[in-house]
Amino acid sequence: MIYQRSIPNHVVLKALALTIGSIGVVFTTIFLLNLTEDASFLMIMFESVSAFGTLGLSMGLTGSLTLFGKCVIILNMLIGKLGPLTFAFAFAKQSPDLIKYPNEEILTG
Repeated sequence: MIYQRSIPNHVVLKALALTIGSIGVVFTTIFLLNLTEDASFLMIMFESVSAFGTLGLSMGLTGSLTLFGKCVIILNMLIGKLGPLTFAFAFAKQSPDLIKYPNEEILTG
């Protein structure tokens, strides 16, 4: 509690899911690029984090990536721009049963 305000649990869980999802996407990108590219780990890590944050910074590795590496970086940029939760919700199926409208009493006569 700060300034007599509290943060609801669902907001904390959403922030935690966003953080874990973001770290997972960056680590997956680093892992895939480390398998396919002939570059130092520091360069691969810098390019991955920069692409996810859509910062526009580069150590010169992006131009020399293989086709698979460029596709991984492009997907990383797309997920970073949209946000991992937005990207995940785009592919998730939503049940129409989840929507419930409130009842309202109407004055008649």
